Amino acid sequence: MYLCFDKNLKWKMCFIAIIFLFSQACTNKNSNIGFPGTNFEHFEIIFDSSVFETIYTYRDTTTIREGNSKLVLGNYDDAEARILLRFSTLPADTTFVRNPEITMFVNEKHNPQEIKIKVASLKDNLFIENQASWEKFNSTEKWNTPGGHFENPKEITFNFAEQDTFRFEIDKDLVKEWMRGSLLENYGIILFTENLKDSFIEFHSSETIYRSQISIFYTDDEGVEHIETRNVNNDTFIQNKNYFVDDPKDLYISNIPAHSVFTKLDFGYDKYKEIYNENGIFSALDLQRINVTQAFLVFYINNSNTMTTNSRFALSIGIPFLYENEPNEFIEFFDYNQMWHYPATADSLKNEKIQINIAEPMQRLVSESRPNNGLVILNNQRNMDFSHINLYNIKDGLNDNEPKMILRYAVLKEKK
Repeated sequence: MYLCFDKNLKWKMCFIAIIFLFSQACTNKNSNIGFPGTNFEHFEIIFDSSVFETIYTYRDTTTIREGNSKLVLGNYDDAEARILLRFSTLPADTTFVRNPEITMFVNEKHNPQEIKIKVASLKDNLFIENQASWEKFNSTEKWNTPGGHFENPKEITFNFAEQDTFRFEIDKDLVKEWMRGSLLENYGIILFTENLKDSFIEFHSSETIYRSQISIFYTDDEGVEHIETRNVNNDTFIQNKNYFVDDPKDLYISNIPAHSVFTKLDFGYDKYKEIYNENGIFSALDLQRINVTQAFLVFYINNSNTMTTNSRFALSIGIPFLYENEPNEFIEFFDYNQMWHYPATADSLKNEKIQINIAEPMQRLVSESRPNNGLVILNNQRNMDFSHINLYNIKDGLNDNEPKMILRYAVLKEKK
């Protein structure tokens, strides 16, 4: 039996599919493709802040960040961040170990300076990378001491303003214990600072190719010298920032603590009937049928107390499954797993405003294929660093800086 393969078969199939698509479109008078008696009119409406039925900051449920590409060390806005490292895949030979050295690679720096870093071995509590927090070393069990249980810290002085690779020696007796002991006895080490104000370093984590390493110099029983370099096996950082929102009307998006923005839009036909009538929409049903081409939420940045180590925030939009509160009631947090999610983009934070792309969720809302339970504006890097951006809210009374919405859409018109 011979099997024949036509190398042009896939192109023939594509051509047939295209012909089928256009044949179907031309026989469907409601199709946007190929029907000769139709054309589109394009419109733009800029809604002022009255389109926001409610808008406020809430506490995000994300308290531990899985797959974090950063390890944060230092202090910002009275919050302290500490790094936990564990090297568990080590050579077994322990004869004449000398000068073990750990290397960490800097990702970003905020207010870099000469910093005194304390390094200590962790005791009694085996931290779990994607579960450890300031209070707990796993999802349920508390540290013997909040912030990590350790003893005998060693102080290292390092000038981060001049260097991007942090190398420091670690006690050789501790490393020998790791090499000949069981994994359960290797609790890892902790790095922390004291009396530091608004200065922190972001190191690359094991989620990147620039993960921390340990280099062990030793001589085996036959007198042969070796250098063993191993990557970190477990790493994370913990921080003690209060997660509660002091005033929900202070509008901001932050990573630490993880705070996001919720808004519910009121763009109903009856409310904006006059504006809609001037822009090709003459009924609630017409509004439901529009084709959203672009839609943006526009926020103006309040530069006071805004800080970011990135040139832009990577944002996404969520539509909660349920929303039963009255407009003037604030929900403390929304469950990340209880909402539909949509990607979004934003302008560079170097500008005075950010425009958040909400075209896809807006199409869902106007067509009523999703309930209007509001929009959650999420930063995809929450709990990864100290970045936060303050935004002008409606309450500020500065009309030029109040949030607004831009809606661009197409209306299908039949030719007469």
